[in-house]
Amino acid sequence: MRVIFFGTSEYAVPSLQKLIDEQFDIITVVTAPDKQNSRRTAIVYHPVKILALKYNIPILQPEDLNDPIFVEALCHLNPTVHVVVSFKLLPKVIWDMPPLGSVNLHPSLLPQYRGAAPIQWALINGETHTGVSIFKLVDKMDQGNLLMQASATIAPQDNFASLNERLQSLGANLLVQTLYKMATNSIQEIPQIGDPSNPTMLKKAPKIFNEQREINWHNKVEDIHNLIRGLSPTPCAFTYLHGQQVKIYQSEKERTSHINSLIGSFHTDKKTFLKFVAVDGYVNIKQLQLPDRKSLMIDDFLRGYNKWDI
Repeated sequence: MRVIFFGTSEYAVPSLQKLIDEQFDIITVVTAPDKQNSRRTAIVYHPVKILALKYNIPILQPEDLNDPIFVEALCHLNPTVHVVVSFKLLPKVIWDMPPLGSVNLHPSLLPQYRGAAPIQWALINGETHTGVSIFKLVDKMDQGNLLMQASATIAPQDNFASLNERLQSLGANLLVQTLYKMATNSIQEIPQIGDPSNPTMLKKAPKIFNEQREINWHNKVEDIHNLIRGLSPTPCAFTYLHGQQVKIYQSEKERTSHINSLIGSFHTDKKTFLKFVAVDGYVNIKQLQLPDRKSLMIDDFLRGYNKWDI
């Protein structure tokens, strides 16, 4: 089985490593063009490229996936299958090229949470379980036939980082199982139909924009807490403290029906706790970060913060 691997971010690294460990014939890796660091003083390699270089796997970094020269180069490689993990949508001329087609690893139980941020939205929405799906690529985003799926429990203490790491490993193992079954023609494609009687029940996972990261203290404690853990440690939910934007990495819930304070105001003993008022209780901040500072646990933050009298 001759595999061309398409991937860029850290999420794709365990899958590529697993294919290497299982001795699949990875004939090339396709990844995004290199980028410059924030000061434009050095070239930064994407995580998938770094791993490919370690194992001397040939690398292609096209600026345009529709470039005829790039498409012809892929065709000459004579791939059996394309494997796509954390990469942009492929044009039909590419995903339809190999005899076995192109398979994609997606971190949700499709058809639920199609889109760019499935892990974040599962946490934000307070889900208690999720999973990973391997499906065949088609023209429409995340809508090809399913090949295999695996479920995972979302723990109350999970945030984006912990759940993302667990799904990376689960997805890498499932990807290997899928390819072995494809190689022996022992896998069945299943259409993604969801609930045909109620298509509005399909939950989406669109890209998260900056305005969605700001905490709305008029929401319930549960919803605010889930937003914080769903975006931690990146891109991170935020609020304002004395006019400064503050990133919130970790919180605890405190529900109560006895609230006599203005929603969005905060309480603190200036030593051990800082909690904001929501509609049905308090959100205790456990880890946060001021602009241009490192993130701190709440007791360390309060010991060094000197603006309470402003």
